[in-house]
Amino acid sequence: FEEMWKFADEIHENLGNRPKMFPGIIGGHCVIPNLDLIEYENLDIIKKINEMYEKFKK
Repeated sequence: FEEMWKFADEIHENLGNRPKMFPGIIGGHCVIPNLDLIEYENLDIIKKINEMYEKFKK
């Protein structure tokens, strides 16, 4: 994981400051709720994974 970010940091060095992303719950007020608007199998998997993270968080 860290090795990938070292590589990404090199790429984005000239593009400005870009926040690092870490595994875990996908937050926000619209990202996950908007998955209900789109019927796409891969997005359903993301939603299920996020629900699993929510359970571990509690």
